[in-house]
Amino acid sequence: MRKVLILIDKKGWHFTQLKKSFIKNNFLVDSYNLNNISININSNDILLNSKNKKLDKYTDIFVRYIPGGSLEEVITNLNILKIFSLNKANIINTAEQIESTVDKSMTSLILKNNNIRTPNSYIIRNYKDAIKFVRNHKKETP
Repeated sequence: MRKVLILIDKKGWHFTQLKKSFIKNNFLVDSYNLNNISININSNDILLNSKNKKLDKYTDIFVRYIPGGSLEEVITNLNILKIFSLNKANIINTAEQIESTVDKSMTSLILKNNNIRTPNSYIIRNYKDAIKFVRNHKKETP
């Protein structure tokens, strides 16, 4: 039997609908918040735990929520997804897919490379250049 883990922030309407759908299709369903999942690396294994419960034997991981935080926290959360994948779980919304779409400029690049029209995007990394850019492009706005 398939066993799905839904990664959530809270058990709201979306979670309830997902759970009903999975159960209707004969899945066993668990849920956890990524903030409560720990990585334990030892000489034999890489283990994922939540509140002293080993998180294994999941066939599918459905990512409903990725918490924000520092760069290190975000990377740790994405690494948890990668560990599930290494343990042969089917990840819905993989770490790579999330990495590709959480950043507007990367999303725009992916869409553009697939011939999907997107608004022009500008990434300006300092105040002086931003002011100069706005002055030079002010006349473009209606």
